[in-house]
Amino acid sequence: MNDSPLTQIRNYLLDKKLPIDILVEVQDHFISQISDLERDDNLSFEEAFEKVKKSWQKELKPYWDGGWDLFDKNNMTRKFERLLIWTSLKKCFKYSLVAIVILALVSKIVTLQYFTGFFLIAILGIMLWPIINLFRRWKTFMLPKKYDDYVLTLYQSFNFINFVFAYSFYQVISGYRHGGARFKDFFTTFELNADILAVVVYFSIISISFFALISQQEYLKRIERIKPFLKYLKSS
Repeated sequence: MNDSPLTQIRNYLLDKKLPIDILVEVQDHFISQISDLERDDNLSFEEAFEKVKKSWQKELKPYWDGGWDLFDKNNMTRKFERLLIWTSLKKCFKYSLVAIVILALVSKIVTLQYFTGFFLIAILGIMLWPIINLFRRWKTFMLPKKYDDYVLTLYQSFNFINFVFAYSFYQVISGYRHGGARFKDFFTTFELNADILAVVVYFSIISISFFALISQQEYLKRIERIKPFLKYLKSS
């Protein structure tokens, strides 16, 4: 397939406002299906292109579904968005549970003094991990600012999520002695009193950090995949 048909396919999909990483995958399907129709049904490119567009019409038509964001999206984007959030949440909850179990085990074998020090280092390390990762690859994470008219990948929405909860993180760290003591007390006594709130708070904070980190890693993978396509986008 030469440049002219590829340009028509690309421009058609860009008009559908697909995130670029999804667009690249859909474009491959378009090319494959059009090539099959040209070969098997002896159709011209224009005829095959129209037939493929009709087959994808329902998936690619933007509309508002009554959701809170008020944006028109197509079914393809919504499906990927749900998959992204669900997959990332499962991973971050799994990692967070492992972190809580490790903290619980340590709390039962060391004194309160040693545990609060370990607790601070562990929580601070988990919370700073996505932020350090962000600054290490700052130029890549800021790439969406260069293409404001497009969504490069849905993962870009979660790269800076730690900054949204910065004040909550500060409160958690500043009260680490009290929080660590409550955390240790819960796993020592296993009484369902107010101390369980400390466990819930730290589980939530850890989950947010892991969610940010998972999103960043997926973002970096997808940006590498779509870099060859960026030359077709208009920069801001």
